[in-house]
Amino acid sequence: MTTEIISQSVNFFISVGVVIRIFMCIELHAASFQIFFKGIGIGNATQQKTGIQILRDYARETVVIIHRSRLAVGKI
Repeated sequence: MTTEIISQSVNFFISVGVVIRIFMCIELHAASFQIFFKGIGIGNATQQKTGIQILRDYARETVVIIHRSRLAVGKI
């Protein structure tokens, strides 16, 4: 019973965190329409990352974080 409540609350906080991360990413990188589609220089001038690629990277990161936290919850 207690572990079920803990896992539900952890899942809730994870989903809230994912939504916040997505909004932060959109706010940071899609605020400027031009940057979102043309890309921003990261490091060298040759390395261009568009906002869509950045969103994809964030999504990949959050999936890994969710997976790891679910594994941790299972180990409790």
